[in-house]
Amino acid sequence: YDLAGMLALNPVNVYYLTNTTAIGTKMRWQYPAFATLPRDPDQPTFLVVTSGMLWDLVNGDRWVPDVIPYSGPLNGGDYLGDEALPLDVEPTAANRQRVVDESLSLTAREQRWIDSGKNYQPSATPEWALARAMKESGITKGRVAVDDMRIAHLLERIGMADNIEFVDGDNLFRRIRYVKSAPEIELMRLAGAKNAEAALATARSIEKGMSYYDIERRFGAECALRGSTITFILAGVTLGLLPDAEVVPGKPFLIDAVSNFREYHGDFARTIV
Repeated sequence: YDLAGMLALNPVNVYYLTNTTAIGTKMRWQYPAFATLPRDPDQPTFLVVTSGMLWDLVNGDRWVPDVIPYSGPLNGGDYLGDEALPLDVEPTAANRQRVVDESLSLTAREQRWIDSGKNYQPSATPEWALARAMKESGITKGRVAVDDMRIAHLLERIGMADNIEFVDGDNLFRRIRYVKSAPEIELMRLAGAKNAEAALATARSIEKGMSYYDIERRFGAECALRGSTITFILAGVTLGLLPDAEVVPGKPFLIDAVSNFREYHGDFARTIV
């Protein structure tokens, strides 16, 4: 595709490239995290994410690429009033350090948390952090595929797009993800098994008079017991469409249950009475 690199905003692609689901994704932020993928394999991949996640990322419990954090402008007034900075001028980033009692003896894990604040200097905003990651990834000119064209808008706004042609790379990310590695296949197996177990346990618990919402809550609880997260469960024709609005003895209906384990989904359906 003659690309200099790829940039991800879609949480699925960010997770794929960085092994991380940002806290901002769970909180429905507009720009929770980015990831860079340079064409040159000798260039680094970066995760761009809020500095609030640094403690989690330096725990060392999983592989993650290097991180470029963002924190927010030191002075919010930089964007306000007649004296506001032009959008293509990067404001000074806030770099607030957590207060630590230096007389305490820290564990190695705690020391990594404290060091992360010193080792990672944040940018002011997500787009400025992404621009920095692109420079360090060698993605500064040529064709760049993005999975969300809002990325192009953000970078154009801060003057980071003069030598770049942005192209829609949503389907290209899908083509890449189509090839599954052994760890992914194992996650798919686990997700499927856990989902089926939770769905069957839910089916066995269904009693006369239960509503769709009762069934949904039970499935969510059964998923949680197995370390998974409910995506949805159909009960009846779709979601809450039990024929009688509640479970009636002797009447069959469909359950179709989906949950995810570490972002991989399982799907299981049965007709039950």
